[in-house]
Amino acid sequence: MSVYKIGTRGSELALTQTHSVIKAFSNVDITAEKQILKTRGDKDQRPFNQISGDGFFTKELERSILNRETHFAVHSAKDLPSIVHEDLPWKAFSHREETSDILIALPTAFDANGNLIDGKRIGTSSPRRELQIKNAFPNIQVESLRGNVPTRIQKVIDAHLDGVILAKAGVVRLGLLEEIKECDLVVKELDFVTAPCQGIIAVQGAQNIISTLDKIANHDLDLIAKAEKSVLALLGGGCHLPLGTKIYAEKDEYRLDFFLGGRSETIAFQLKAKTIGTLLHELVKELVNTPKPTTHRVWFSQPIQHILKPASFAAQLGIEPVAWPLLEVVPNWKEKDLQEFRAEKNRYGAVSFSSQFAVQLFMTELNSYLDIKTWLNNVRIFAIGRSTKERLAEYGITEVEMSKESHGKSLAALLEKIKIHGDILIPGQQGSLVKGRLKGFGPHSKGLTLYRMRPSRNPMSLEVPLIEKNDHIVITSPSAAKEFVLRSLKHPGLKRLSVWAFGPSTSRELGFLGVQHRTNPISGSWESVLREIKKS
Repeated sequence: MSVYKIGTRGSELALTQTHSVIKAFSNVDITAEKQILKTRGDKDQRPFNQISGDGFFTKELERSILNRETHFAVHSAKDLPSIVHEDLPWKAFSHREETSDILIALPTAFDANGNLIDGKRIGTSSPRRELQIKNAFPNIQVESLRGNVPTRIQKVIDAHLDGVILAKAGVVRLGLLEEIKECDLVVKELDFVTAPCQGIIAVQGAQNIISTLDKIANHDLDLIAKAEKSVLALLGGGCHLPLGTKIYAEKDEYRLDFFLGGRSETIAFQLKAKTIGTLLHELVKELVNTPKPTTHRVWFSQPIQHILKPASFAAQLGIEPVAWPLLEVVPNWKEKDLQEFRAEKNRYGAVSFSSQFAVQLFMTELNSYLDIKTWLNNVRIFAIGRSTKERLAEYGITEVEMSKESHGKSLAALLEKIKIHGDILIPGQQGSLVKGRLKGFGPHSKGLTLYRMRPSRNPMSLEVPLIEKNDHIVITSPSAAKEFVLRSLKHPGLKRLSVWAFGPSTSRELGFLGVQHRTNPISGSWESVLREIKKS
């Protein structure tokens, strides 16, 4: 019988969670053993807000699976990014522990009414928790805190801090609640909306053996966990986003608690619906302040990470947004390709980004190989489309030249006017047309595949909304056009939608597929297409 190796961090909580997975495997006659690995989050003890990228506690565990050094990895599900590599699927395990945050503090931290006294020092590493505790007690001091659960609690025992905020799930799994009370510390439950997937254990495995997890996975919890991660994706967030999201079943419906902190305002609300898909539809409408009543509805078909901004434009025009992502982005980079780029990076004089996803994955996946921002400062940077340029700006990269329109032909026309010293790197989608558009252009161009698109598995996309008389759908890419036609075969009512093409390549594909449609008057502009829909 083969023995499965399970990668894990070496913290007491990580080992406790891993041992529970090993025991569950043994109950179904599968032998597994742990393999302890150190992650970037374990090695780099700076405050989280000083560390760029996501996946602080997961990347090394994931790469050990990709490199076939381990078969599975155990994570706290909240540590996983919102999108994961196609060869690294994960499933929720066992039950969800209590999701609440708790304050563990010295008795002297509270007044007679049980409120925190002004000036008391409370430790946390979470931007969300910092905002929430400051909202409740504006005059306390919040101090950045790193370390495992016992280490953080010891800070209070030794009176280095007046209190710390922790996830109750971790404290319970370690069996520390009674010990904490014996140390004369106060445990106070906080009325916070907690991080997406807090209290959930995730088991991640190689694609070819993922079916093994079906024997120990909690499939109902897995549906909820993936939905909470999709909320994180919708808001384009990672570990630094002060987001709280909890979805739970209650009687014959699902409920969602939501919190999002910001510099100028805090958004908090609760929603309920019969299905998770409907719940997420309602979330989008709530986030963009959809006006009532509306005369038009627009279905947004792009991947969930791109929906919120155009939906906000629609709401401002009095149009109700309907989020219906047809496709989703799936990272599929190869380790050898990233290593090859690192070895030959000096040959490139320019890099051209064709999408927001290309930017995001390039910045996050290559960050562990080299100082990617420093490298980008030494080459010319091009972007196809305004949204791609804006995404680069979010990473602090502002010296960007942009093609006139959102397609590869426009990029080629721009590059023909520019003298570039060195080759051009084109990170992006598998099978991208951009590289083909540059044939015949002087400098050599080389693609770096980072992702592919596939039919969306998001709960919003799996439910077809009820179609109303004046509904429109905007198709944003040729691949989305193909998926729309395939879904129309299963749901003929979709043919009643008024179809719009976002750009010329999408229009050509819709024409080829025999779909009657109208074309966006200004390619790549959400404002223009939405204004045309409003007038129709």
